[in-house]
This record gives sequence, structure tokens and C-alpha cells, in this order.
Amino acid sequence: MSTMRRLERATSLLCVAVVGLALTAPAGVAEPAAGGRTKLTLSEEIIEAVRRHQLQIGPRGSAQLRAGRMATFPVSRRSQLDLVSAEGTVLHRGALRFAANGRAVRLSRLRLETESRSLSALLAGEEVQLARAEEMRDDRNEYGNEVWARDLRLTAAAAALLDRALGLHLFRPGMLLGTSRSSVKARWDPVAGGTLQFGLDPQTFAKLEAIGVEPSPIAAAVTGSAPTTYTAPLTGGRIYPFSNRSFATTESGLRLRRESPPAELIWTDLGADLASPTAGALAALEFEVRIFGGEERKLTLPNVAVRLQPDAAQLINETFAPGGPPVVAAGDRLGTFLLTLQGR
Repeated sequence: MSTMRRLERATSLLCVAVVGLALTAPAGVAEPAAGGRTKLTLSEEIIEAVRRHQLQIGPRGSAQLRAGRMATFPVSRRSQLDLVSAEGTVLHRGALRFAANGRAVRLSRLRLETESRSLSALLAGEEVQLARAEEMRDDRNEYGNEVWARDLRLTAAAAALLDRALGLHLFRPGMLLGTSRSSVKARWDPVAGGTLQFGLDPQTFAKLEAIGVEPSPIAAAVTGSAPTTYTAPLTGGRIYPFSNRSFATTESGLRLRRESPPAELIWTDLGADLASPTAGALAALEFEVRIFGGEERKLTLPNVAVRLQPDAAQLINETFAPGGPPVVAAGDRLGTFLLTLQGR
């Protein structure tokens, strides 16, 4: 009786859960922030007004103030910013306290909208557009962005609210507040390209060839021999530069086939999930070195050992050696791969 067995569900070299997740993000899609900070340098106009009217400014919470004019606010992880266009929202923690005439007002929940060049805040308990920048600039760095909001000028609503809360006639619409510089770290970078290069282990596949089983790739090119090496393009994934959670997906697969007696196994949608290196349906990974490519935004994992998981070994034995001695065992080396993930 012929045996034709096929693994119908999509599997991963590491974790089934990665298949079908987050393909390459198109331009205009904001990524969540891992943190960062914004420096707001107050203008000479504000500093002069502070001196003349004995206005006191002090930091609150996680904000800092240096030399009475350079305020620093931590960037909230709830911020969302597109890594390529720098479009999105930068949220902040911490506050500044303004005090004069026995009165005080707190400026908190700073929110920078890069597309509208708007800086909003919670001021005296009211959500208000605090200022608008005359110019926005950005510079992509390794895994994040530097965003400058130049010449932030007070809005009429903010100026009136400050004066009313402090009992002053000081602030006016268009008054130069200062300039901000936000350094935003990306929590993850979508995979825009890269390859999975998989070299078959000669000893393991010699066992299979001895019983007539031949391996062949699906949607992958043969790029080497001794050992036989397949290379497939990545179709999606994410690079997590600050944690061990990067993953990658492909549309490639591995076929094991025997002509007589006929039998076949197919694994499709091979991928890799570094967060679960031993939870794989097909094989587990053993890796020690992660190489980040700096400004190139590239993650490389060289010489990763790929070893058969128990379920996969059992399935191979049941398909190609039913009732006989096992051909392969859990932990057998399936091969070695080189994984290169290219960020957007």
C-alpha cells in the first residue's frame, strides 16, 4: 500500500505562531516607540520674561530642567512614529511647573504631532494646542528618528491661558517658546528584505537518502552544494533591536519525497522566531551570535544550528519507516542556516 502524507498546516522552523504575522509594513505606517527623550530649549524671549517678572519654572515627575532653560522629557512607549517619513505622534512623560504672583500652573502630557507641526499639552487642567512649529526636520538613525520642531510659537489659546492662570500680562500669540529635539527609539523595525540560507546536514540526509528519500526546496533556489544549500527571500517579519523577539517569515518550504514505496512530507512557510527558539513544529534553533548592522538596520544570524523537534522526527519515521527502526531522532541536526533580516 502506498503512503502519501502531507503536512498541510503551515509551520515554522521555530514557532507556528509567526506564520502569517506582520508582513513588511508599507511607508506611512507608524511603529511603536521603545522610548527616547525630547529636549525643549526655551527661547531668549521666554528667559528674559522669566527674569523680568520673577517667573519660576521647575521640573516635575520625570522631566528635568538644566540651566533654567533646557527641559528634557522622556518619550512615552505609547508614541507612534513612522521610521521612514517621521510622521506620527510623540508623547511624553513629566511636566514643567510655572509659578508667579503666588499662583502656579502645570504643563504636562506634551504631545508632538509631526504632520501638523503642533505641540499640545495639558495646561491648567485643559487640553490645549500649546505651540506650532515653523519648521519640522527629521533624521533617520540606526533604529529610530531624530525630529526637530524649530521655532515653536505660542498659540493664542495657550498664551491667554498662561496669563490667566498666573495673573500676568506677559504671554502673547506668536511668542517664541523655543525649539525641541526628539530622539525616538523604535520598538521594532519591519523587515523589508533579507534571506534565509539553509544548508542541509550531510549526515542526517545521508540517513534519509539510504532509504530512498530525497529533499527538495519549495520556492527557494539551490545556491550551493556540499552541503546542498537553499536560499529563500524573506516575505515579512520584524527586527526588535532592544529585545530577543525578532522573527522572519518566508513563502518557501522543504519537501521530503520517496518514489518507491511512494511517500511524501511537505513543510511550508518556513520562518524563524527568536523569541521561541525551542518551540518549533519542525526544528529548534541554537544560536549565540546576533550581529546588528548599525545604520544599515540589518540583523544577521550566522551558523545557526537547526535540530529536529520530537514531533517532526516522529512524523518522518512514521512516514518513511513505519513499523521499522527509526531513521532520525529528536535532536538530529537538520542543517545550518544563515539568516539576514533587512529593516525598512
